[in-house]
Amino acid sequence: MYLPKAFGTFLKKKNHIFRQSAYLQWGVSEKSIGSFLLLNPGSASHDAVRDLQDGESVFAQVSLDPTMKQVVKLVEAFYHLEPLNGRIHLYNLFTLQNPKDSEAIAYNEYLGGRGMVLPSDMQVPVSELKKNPWICIGWGVNNKSTYTFLKQLKSHWLEQIELAGIPSFGKKNQNGDYYHVCPLLMAKKHAMVEELRHLYVQNVNPQDLSDIIEFTVAATRPNLYLGPFTSYYQENEGWAVSRDNPERVIESFSQLRIRKNYKLRAYQYTAGGNGNSAVWAIPHDRELPSPEECMYSDEHSLEHPKPDFAYDHFMKAVDGDYSPLSYLQAAIAYHEIGEFGALWHGCYWSAGDILPIDEAEYRVANSVVDYLYTLGDWNEFKTIPPSLRPVFFYENERPTVVFYTKNDVGMVKLSRYTHTFEKDSYVQKVECEDLAFAGLGVIF
Repeated sequence: MYLPKAFGTFLKKKNHIFRQSAYLQWGVSEKSIGSFLLLNPGSASHDAVRDLQDGESVFAQVSLDPTMKQVVKLVEAFYHLEPLNGRIHLYNLFTLQNPKDSEAIAYNEYLGGRGMVLPSDMQVPVSELKKNPWICIGWGVNNKSTYTFLKQLKSHWLEQIELAGIPSFGKKNQNGDYYHVCPLLMAKKHAMVEELRHLYVQNVNPQDLSDIIEFTVAATRPNLYLGPFTSYYQENEGWAVSRDNPERVIESFSQLRIRKNYKLRAYQYTAGGNGNSAVWAIPHDRELPSPEECMYSDEHSLEHPKPDFAYDHFMKAVDGDYSPLSYLQAAIAYHEIGEFGALWHGCYWSAGDILPIDEAEYRVANSVVDYLYTLGDWNEFKTIPPSLRPVFFYENERPTVVFYTKNDVGMVKLSRYTHTFEKDSYVQKVECEDLAFAGLGVIF
């Protein structure tokens, strides 16, 4: 299992363990990318902590407890489109480590009621709080009338946060207390992630949530059945005008269509069982000449025949309703047309999978990378994707689609595809970045 690393400083005092500080680490940066204020430390520990003698302290990497794993999911949801590189600081109302809230609160009330600890003993300086871009509050809704010291702690922490001037948010109940970020029931955990993500956007990253559209992988598949697709094998090797119609690729997506006064046609190349093609957008009243009559394009690995009346980008012939789904479909269609007529060594895109492959497994995984390790034994990740689902958003007013793939051709690769569209057009610039490798793949 892969999760961000967790670290903490622990003190043993009178047979009790106090976690004086803790953080989750993504990547190598020491910069804070956010913070959480919770009730008290849970079960995350290490052998070095259990071996402490009275009065001793230790800084150690620790295992992640259920609350930390929930925090990982929250952070991945908050930073939906950004690689994660930095620290999430975990603060607590009080530092006594105990997975049972009622026992921890009772002992803390005992200490506070006798003046053995003060609220100031359990707070971080305002100067440290200011280093965090935001703080998510989730200390639970324990609110008994006898919890007088706990109420003091909450009040003092809120004052410190206000003095620090950093954005704060959390899900509140009717009494103004903050629900714990990690409910016991799995279904409520998923709901809490979505609710807190909305609150994060509203309070920290103010923008319309509709600006970021997330899709399941099912949305990347053609959704109109046009009957069986006939492939014609060419007896003579080399280039020839294809008998297949590449427009069927576009017509198999519900939100796309061929633009008026345009059409798509293709040249087919075959050699020794291998195949490739060149698809062009051309005026609707023209037909492709024979390859011998064409100039050749050197834009690809093979020199492709190109008529002098063909447009430079085949997506010039594509139109649609310009909805977010249409841009996702256009991004997929770009790759499908890119392998139109591909055979054997000409295939690459068709041998890969758009992630997540299994939506149910992805939904219950502890983290993005935890899910990825079910797909392969990856080496070090160049960046950690905050989400694997395909997304649509506007960047500098340009429609953008991002999705991730696993492809086993040659080397097993995790790749991120970014499609940036022209305004009012499905012509797009495509960037592919390999993020991790998992050993040798297949060779056709």
